[in-house]
Amino acid sequence: MEQPVRPEVPALPFFESGNVYTGSIHQNYRFRIVKEADALSGAFWTEDVCYECAKAVQTEQFPLSEEGLCACVEWIAEHNPNQ
Repeated sequence: MEQPVRPEVPALPFFESGNVYTGSIHQNYRFRIVKEADALSGAFWTEDVCYECAKAVQTEQFPLSEEGLCACVEWIAEHNPNQ
């Protein structure tokens, strides 16, 4: 079985500074990672639209740490329907 495609994302200080990171894996699988309070919020959707326009967004909270960022990226990769 193939490993899921893991998106490349910036290092933790990028998120600690309050920046939002969005990206895509294939045309119809989008993701977003942002710091919310003292956690990372990961989101993904399968529509070819921006986060604000997506109708079916799945979200999950992760610790604001290196381990939390790795877990968030893994969560995004594991839910990619194109695998």
